Amino acid sequence: MIRVDAVWLSTEPLDMRSGTESALTRVVNVFGAARPHHAYLFARPLDFVSLAALSDSFFPRIFLRRHKYVAIGTVSLTTYFHVDSSELREQGDRHVFGNVRAVNYRNGYFDQSAEIWSADAQLLASTHQLVYYRE
Repeated sequence: MIRVDAVWLSTEPLDMRSGTESALTRVVNVFGAARPHHAYLFARPLDFVSLAALSDSFFPRIFLRRHKYVAIGTVSLTTYFHVDSSELREQGDRHVFGNVRAVNYRNGYFDQSAEIWSADAQLLASTHQLVYYRE
C-alpha cells in the first residue's frame, strides 16, 4: 500500500512525456517543493485517450461482491464514444461522473458495464467488459 498524507491539485496541465526530471522540476515550480508521501495531480483537458483509460479504471465489481480480492483478468472490453472532438473539448478539465454496475457472476466470469457522464449530464462514453475471476 502507498501512503499518501496530502494531495495537491494544480489547474495547469503537465506533459508526462518529458520524463521524470522535468515532472519533478514542474512539481517544485508549481508547489514550491516535492515532499515525501504527497501526491501531486495536474489537471488536463479530457481527450479520447484519457476517456478510454477512464473506461477501464472502475473498481472490479467482483471485489465488492465477494468482499475480498480474487485473481481477475479482462476477457473483452468494448468502449463506445458518444461525443465528437468539439463536444469533448467543451468538457475541458471539469469533473466527470462514472456509473458502473455488474449483473451476472457465475462460472468464473462476470460482466461489468459503465457510463461516463459530463458535468452537463451528457453521456461521453459507455463500456462493457467481460472479466474472468478465480477463487
